[in-house]
Amino acid sequence: MNIKELYDFGRDALLNQKFENPGLEASVLLLEATGIDKLNFYKNHDRLVIDSEIDKYKELIERRLTSEPVAYILGKKEFYSREFSVDGNVLIPRPETELLVDKAIIILKGFDYPSILDVGTGSGCIAVTLKDEIPDSVCVATDISYGALQKAKQNSKSNDCYPFFIKGNLLEFIKDSKFDLIVSNPPYVREKLFHKLDRGVRNYEPKSALVAGDNGLGIISKIISESMRVLKNEGWCLLEIGFDQSVKVIEMFELNGYKEIEVFRDLSGIDRVIKAKWKK
Repeated sequence: MNIKELYDFGRDALLNQKFENPGLEASVLLLEATGIDKLNFYKNHDRLVIDSEIDKYKELIERRLTSEPVAYILGKKEFYSREFSVDGNVLIPRPETELLVDKAIIILKGFDYPSILDVGTGSGCIAVTLKDEIPDSVCVATDISYGALQKAKQNSKSNDCYPFFIKGNLLEFIKDSKFDLIVSNPPYVREKLFHKLDRGVRNYEPKSALVAGDNGLGIISKIISESMRVLKNEGWCLLEIGFDQSVKVIEMFELNGYKEIEVFRDLSGIDRVIKAKWKK
């Protein structure tokens, strides 16, 4: 069997199960199984594959057929042009969350030695990226999950960028510290909508990092109300939100006395990120 025939086997298996991108996913898993790079794959379709490569590829395809996300199969995901290790302890970084990072960088432009708190860091993709993009910042990242923090620390080391990681529930552990920016991609899915998520998300990604009660706003509400005592005067709170939550989150910020509230849409035109300034 040559490598093109092996690719066709995987693509057809995924196509038969109506996966959205069977060709792309089949090729990505093939590169992983064989160790060949993309250029050589396209140039050398007649390259013969050995039994161990066939077995490895079939194993990866079988895992994908159970709806296990490709990022978990590979154990990695690119975010903001950096590679992050992922497993079932952490959410897979999404392209939409890069908007959150973009806005954080803009907010902190001109700050000298800005202090950042990343609440619910998960894989650490936000904290590590911000620390790398703003090297003179002091970045603290927290998560309640021990498994998530271990993964975040691994990603910190692999990217040679070192925020401070602390195990804690939201902002409860913060006593005397004050921050210029609180940033978070919190759980915001409503419980009743969980069953409508893609099967790969439902069955493999941590539910605690996705769902936040009946209205999806429980964690966001806590972050907004607790941020007031942790932010410096004129500090910013920056959050990723669900597609239909901007109006209610604006109201939460206003009720808590925040100013200069602004919502940003992602590339799909969906309200995705909101910022607000805390002024005493």
